[in-house]
Amino acid sequence: MVGRLRRSLGTLRHFAATGAPPRMAFAQLVACLKDCVAFETAQLVLFDEAYRVTDILATRAPPRKAAARFVERWLNRDERRFYPTHYELQVGRDHPVFRVSDFTPGFQDTELYDEVLKSISHCWILGVSLKDGARPIGNLALGRPFDAPDFTEADMAAMRLARPFIIQAVSRTAALDEGWDGVADRTAVVVADGEGRIHRASRYAGYLLRGATDTPLADAVKADDRGWAQTTLRRLADQLRARPESGRTGPAVLETVTPQGRFILRAYALDDASDESWFVAQVERQVPLAVKLFGSPLFRDLSAREQTVCRLVVTGRSQTGIADDLDIAPSTVVTHVRNLYDRVGVRSRQELASAMLAPGL
Repeated sequence: MVGRLRRSLGTLRHFAATGAPPRMAFAQLVACLKDCVAFETAQLVLFDEAYRVTDILATRAPPRKAAARFVERWLNRDERRFYPTHYELQVGRDHPVFRVSDFTPGFQDTELYDEVLKSISHCWILGVSLKDGARPIGNLALGRPFDAPDFTEADMAAMRLARPFIIQAVSRTAALDEGWDGVADRTAVVVADGEGRIHRASRYAGYLLRGATDTPLADAVKADDRGWAQTTLRRLADQLRARPESGRTGPAVLETVTPQGRFILRAYALDDASDESWFVAQVERQVPLAVKLFGSPLFRDLSAREQTVCRLVVTGRSQTGIADDLDIAPSTVVTHVRNLYDRVGVRSRQELASAMLAPGL
């Protein structure tokens, strides 16, 4: 158990060193944390230096009405005092790692649980307060459902060890620099009209569009019609209309880069729609390949050195480049790569990448 936790913490440390913004790599952060502590759901609340909430990232989003209620009633309000992750930091009482049940034994009887957290299986909660020195960053809450046991002292001890790496991982707020190689992370589709109004949307469409437009959370949850995405979708519609007749076989494409990743929007005209200006837009989010790897259980199960070599091989570094990066002899690189291939059961760089980025990861 101790050895596994040590390896998991090492992986978390390597992940934090990638410098990926939390909004881009929340899923990979959660995957690393699940190797340290067992939980079902996670929620990361980010706020500015005045403790105003700027974003919420969650593995399971509450229904739209519950999310709006959460923003309107519970965030930045003293009504949340029984839940120490927010208020108590403001008044100087710092609880780096805590169980909500230690503060509120009847937590399941509160309005916050009934209105919001019940819908995302946040019954037993382990909280982690995140601060960079004196600067507040946010709060991380790990949740277990009602039929699961509460978090233990051992869980809290593991999260105390993980906390410095979590802080490092969520401290960056800007998008990564241009030039990184992206790999598809999540895709959704919407049906919109020529004015950019959404009429149909698949799962995750709102989440991805909010990332592509860099829309603040509070603005997004208060707009039932997703009007905040209309300007971007109208640009796609304008591109479709502006193309010459001979060039209308392919999609109109729009690309944006925000702290959540690189987004590629592809619009296809609907010829059989009641209004010929209607179109289908595919929204694809890409994240850096070196970040995406941390979502793979196969990758996280490697040793620290194997992870480093794997990341360099998959991202296209040559053997000479790897030798220079790691300050080792080229022959040692050959040995490391062969051992890595044997460990994973592959024979080439392409097979290694395919194994690490298998569908569903």
